[in-house]
Amino acid sequence: MLVLSLRLCLKGMARYKNIAIANFTYNYCMSKFAMRLKELRKTSEMTQNDLAKLAGMKQQSISWWEANQNAPKITECIIPAKFYGISIDKLVGFI
Repeated sequence: MLVLSLRLCLKGMARYKNIAIANFTYNYCMSKFAMRLKELRKTSEMTQNDLAKLAGMKQQSISWWEANQNAPKITECIIPAKFYGISIDKLVGFI
């Protein structure tokens, strides 16, 4: 289920016959991801820089994700999901 959900949301948009539905689903998942990541980070009283160091990336990447300006790679979703103790499905808005 997790793999299927992630493929549909982040990578598998080509499977849809209707591009409008695929774009809506992708945008929905990314906006949920942005909101949840920011909410989780603030709840744990971390800065973007703290989370970036934990994930081994630049603070600018975290900023772009939270502003919904850039989408993370699926492998980059694993680190915050594990750190916050939630599934990737929940992080991207499927549950």
